[in-house]
Amino acid sequence: MNPLDVIIADGVRSVLEGDLGKVTYRNVEREVRGMYGLSVREAAGDFAKLDLVLRKFFGRHAANVESKAFRKIMSLEKGSRGGGGGATLNITHDTVTRYVFESYGDPAKRTILDMMRRPMTVPDVISVSGLPKASTYSKIRDLLNGGLLAAAGHAEASDGRSVKEFSATLRKVAFDVRDSWINVSAGLDDAILSRSFAFNSIVQTRARRSK
Repeated sequence: MNPLDVIIADGVRSVLEGDLGKVTYRNVEREVRGMYGLSVREAAGDFAKLDLVLRKFFGRHAANVESKAFRKIMSLEKGSRGGGGGATLNITHDTVTRYVFESYGDPAKRTILDMMRRPMTVPDVISVSGLPKASTYSKIRDLLNGGLLAAAGHAEASDGRSVKEFSATLRKVAFDVRDSWINVSAGLDDAILSRSFAFNSIVQTRARRSK
């Protein structure tokens, strides 16, 4: 699953529920559950699954339904914050911004995310940070499930074993908080964008409209 698609998955579920109406949304929900044994949110994180269901309901118009949903959640501009390729991501949908804000507001999770700006193993994070072992594993699991951390290859441990490395999905995260409104701005690498269903859906829709 692509970490960007996972981050915005709950926002996709929320937008589709509002855009499709109760009856159609429940039918989509039932179809997703029947085909994959997943909730709409879970299927949105692995978006090819949800895309297949939406195409059963809307045919060629599914791409417009998806692109509209994605554009209600985020915008992307090529050229990263601070350079280095990638793009700048702006998230405005309340469900997603609150998740990101609360994750970075948790001191332990913030420490983990800051340390994992470069790929690191979990044992290295525990060793360097001094965070409790059990809770660190739990918080890293939460961040992986929510897309804020992603697999980043393997490293060789001191005993020669291959150990998984992880890195933060977002770079240079900034929050604009005004009353109950939150905007999240962050950098994203090209490698993540190239595999993101959400990003490619928006780009393809723009390309069709420009023709």
